[in-house]
Amino acid sequence: MPAVVPQLKTITIGGAAAGVGIEATSFRQGLVHDTLLEMDGWLPHGELVTCAPDNARSDLFFGFPNS
Repeated sequence: MPAVVPQLKTITIGGAAAGVGIEATSFRQGLVHDTLLEMDGWLPHGELVTCAPDNARSDLFFGFPNS
């Protein structure tokens, strides 16, 4: 279960993370992207990569919020 759950039905977790979503539980847990441990993303040439704060794709992990 996500620590910060989007409250509107049309918002996805990915959209909330990319858009720096703030929800009712953000005062305790932080913004949506602050609670993520890792993310999977597609690169332009079709490769699926896992981005985390401590792996080779950390630049993508930290660049995702507000993208």
